[in-house]
Amino acid sequence: LGATMGLLGRRAEALEHTRRARELSPRDATIANGLGVAHMVMGHWTEAESAFRDAIRLDSRISAYYNNLGLALGRQERYEEALASFQKFGSEQAAQNNLGYVYYLNRRYDDAIAHYERALLAPGDQKVLILQNLNDALDARDGRASRPASAPE
Repeated sequence: LGATMGLLGRRAEALEHTRRARELSPRDATIANGLGVAHMVMGHWTEAESAFRDAIRLDSRISAYYNNLGLALGRQERYEEALASFQKFGSEQAAQNNLGYVYYLNRRYDDAIAHYERALLAPGDQKVLILQNLNDALDARDGRASRPASAPE
């Protein structure tokens, strides 16, 4: 129900239903991750971080939990920790792209550009996507409307 409310844009209800699910299933990593996502949508970065850490504690094999944690850390401007979380299971190319995305969301466009450029230099097959993100960051820095092509992997 929490996920459905989220899809309907009813964020407060999504958070409340996901909190309830977490209470009912405290050992379910997927629900802990969902709670983190519900908090992120609301902009509750520290609560999201806590929920993602719980998800990782319950199941440390899921790369998405580390990426979500990296996003929550980055939104708190804890960039080194965010990068380490992105690097846990992802390639260096993906980690740099993801960190660029966080800097973009935080409106630190020069930093976003630097990390997108690092991502382009790293081995991997996401160069087209990264170039789109780089162009979006350049547009944003220069005052042209843009939106990054991708969220973290």
